[in-house]
Amino acid sequence: MDGFRNSVKIARTWSEFMAHLNQGNMVLAPFADIMDNEELVKEKSKAESKEDTMLGQTGSAKSLNFPLDDEIQMLNLGVKNGEEMDCFTNELTNKKNKTKEWCLFGRS
Repeated sequence: MDGFRNSVKIARTWSEFMAHLNQGNMVLAPFADIMDNEELVKEKSKAESKEDTMLGQTGSAKSLNFPLDDEIQMLNLGVKNGEEMDCFTNELTNKKNKTKEWCLFGRS
């Protein structure tokens, strides 16, 4: 569990998201689950990614799941669902989407 826990990082902004993703981590980010946002994350992350050919990753990020509170608590990252937050894609969309959920992202 420690290896998994150490590979999950928190991002509240697109810049933080991409920095963690490019370091090979999974990223837990506040995400408004809107159809356009999922595709935007996939396309924009592929364009901005440093491709890792050794791991065979394309660079595209995709949502893996919306962890439940007890799963988030097990990661011991100091965050929880239920508090209103800005979606981490807002700086890309110039929107003010709010969410109360964290989403786990990884590269494919």
